[in-house]
Amino acid sequence: MASSQPYLEHFLDNLENLSPELTRNFKLIYEIDLRVQNTLKEIEKLKKELIGNFKSYDQQTKADKMKIIDKRYEKVKHFADEKVQLANQTYELVDKHIRRLDTDLAKFEAELKERSSHRRSGDLFEGFDSTDASISAHNVSTTSTTSLDGKRKKKKLNNPRL
Repeated sequence: MASSQPYLEHFLDNLENLSPELTRNFKLIYEIDLRVQNTLKEIEKLKKELIGNFKSYDQQTKADKMKIIDKRYEKVKHFADEKVQLANQTYELVDKHIRRLDTDLAKFEAELKERSSHRRSGDLFEGFDSTDASISAHNVSTTSTTSLDGKRKKKKLNNPRL
C-alpha cells in the first residue's frame, strides 16, 4: 500500500512550481499598473496644456491634441486589458492547483479509508508490539463491582499481570 509521502512530495513540487508563476504574474501586473499610472499622468499634462492654450490653438491643432489624448486613453485601456488577462491567468493557475489538491486529497482520504477497513477486518494487530500494551495500560486494570446503592462502579487493581 502506498504511503502518504508521495502526496506530500507531489504537493511540495506543485507549490514550488506555482510560486514563481504567481510571483511573475503579480510582478507583471504591478509593472503594467505603473505604466497605466505614468500614462494617466501624461494625459493630465496634455489635458492641462490643451485647456490652458485652448483659445490660442486653431481647430486643427485642437483636433491633433485631442487625438493624442485619445490615443493615450486607448493605451491605458490596452494596459487594463492586459492586467485583466494576467489576473484571469493567475486565477486559472490557482484554480487548477486547487482542483489538483482536491483530487489528491480525495485519493489520500480513499487510501486512509482503505487502510482503516483493512485494520477493522483482521489486520488490526499487524505490526502490534505487546510491550506497547503494557506501557499504554500503565499496569492498571479495572474490574466491575456493585455498590450498596446498586450502581456499578469500577475498581482499580494494582500490578495486574498482562
